[in-house]
Amino acid sequence: MSPGPRGSLGSLGAMLRRRGISDGLFGGSRPWIAVGGLAWASYLLRRLMARPEVVVYRRELGPDEGVVIRHTTDTPSTLRVRRVR
Repeated sequence: MSPGPRGSLGSLGAMLRRRGISDGLFGGSRPWIAVGGLAWASYLLRRLMARPEVVVYRRELGPDEGVVIRHTTDTPSTLRVRRVR
């Protein structure tokens, strides 16, 4: 099983939720029902507590336009800081 978009922990949670449904509810295994219930509760709690996504910038693109996304960090050595006296 390859890691999902959230890494190995996300794929582990997905596997536990899946096994909880298949082996627990449909297979009748009580331990898997408990594991699946805890995995689903953790998943739902994370979804409910997550911050909503915020649109930062929106603009309609023309036919010949594109998008470039950059992330730069200014460090104190490259950022000129003026001291206030």
